[in-house]
Amino acid sequence: MATSYSAEQIFEIPSHQLKRVTIVADDEFLTHFTEKHARANNCRDNSRHNHHVFQNKNHLSIKTAILSNDMFAEAETHTITIKGTDLKNDDLLNLIESTKTTDLIFIIQKIAPAQKKCKAFLALCKSSTVITTKTLTEKKIRTWLQGCFKSKCIPCPNKLIEPLCQQLDWDLSSMNQLANQLAQHQIQTIEALDDLQPFILTTHQAPIYTLMNKIFTGDTAYCHAFFERHTQSDVLQKAYWLCMRRMRQYLTMQEEMISMQLRPQQLLSRENVWQQLQLQYLKALNIPQKQLQNIYLRLCELELALKGMTKKDFNIETKQVLMHICARLK
Repeated sequence: MATSYSAEQIFEIPSHQLKRVTIVADDEFLTHFTEKHARANNCRDNSRHNHHVFQNKNHLSIKTAILSNDMFAEAETHTITIKGTDLKNDDLLNLIESTKTTDLIFIIQKIAPAQKKCKAFLALCKSSTVITTKTLTEKKIRTWLQGCFKSKCIPCPNKLIEPLCQQLDWDLSSMNQLANQLAQHQIQTIEALDDLQPFILTTHQAPIYTLMNKIFTGDTAYCHAFFERHTQSDVLQKAYWLCMRRMRQYLTMQEEMISMQLRPQQLLSRENVWQQLQLQYLKALNIPQKQLQNIYLRLCELELALKGMTKKDFNIETKQVLMHICARLK
């Protein structure tokens, strides 16, 4: 096959070239999006997806899982995550060669330039479509957004792409969210940016998804600066609801982990948590249950302030609670 693409070209790749893909991981969102795009191309509605992490001790079980073909079993797809340091492993080369006619998604993490000369990587280049996910320049972000809209049949004029990128602070996750909203509502006509405002989850120069990532990775400096710059009520409300949903998820997962006596990593695998988010989840799941419950209770009480049922200032209280969560996860 010997075909290579960069991340902004993802929407131009023919479907048959997405059957077997190697993703060279760099940018977290682009890696996640590219894997999801390839999976959507390969999966049937009833397909089960299996995620494997290559290790010396498990290459045979991965090979068996991929090559077993039970006509009575549900259709399955597979992703294999490989560390760059494992590309010299002969067992990995054998796994790649023995499955080269099988539809698979490989994700290569932390690959050094010298490791691209390894036999395993060269074998992947020959037998799969290689997609790199380096952070995009502004020009390439515009190309990515145009392709995203086109793939979802969203009629956005080219003249609006640049100002829309600026409004969304060049944040790809916000652009993807907007495209999904427009597709779900089957928007047929877009003439100006005002037509898009009801579907944008981020306000001008306030990337909410970026803020969420910074809160849950404990980046207090970024969050403090964000709240100093953005004081609009709608920004804080959107941040509040997203944070509320994530904390509810943390609490539910922690209760399940305790009741089923699971280790945190077992629970994350069971819940299919995206690998790049697992560190965030691990930090939260390791917070004592009582403390996690108290944080969630504070968020619940803020809803009363939002609805005007208490005398608390919603904006001030929300900043304090979100900064507290950020500091606790630092």
